[in-house]
Amino acid sequence: MHRDKVVWYWIDRILKEWKMIKSSVHWHNSGSLRGNLL
Repeated sequence: MHRDKVVWYWIDRILKEWKMIKSSVHWHNSGSLRGNLL
């Protein structure tokens, strides 16, 4: 099993999601469903 690759894959996914969430919150302060959830 290549656990390191899996871990880095998920870290990369989470970081990309976080950037998308941050930018969506920035652009749509109350309009974004994700923004409301955070």
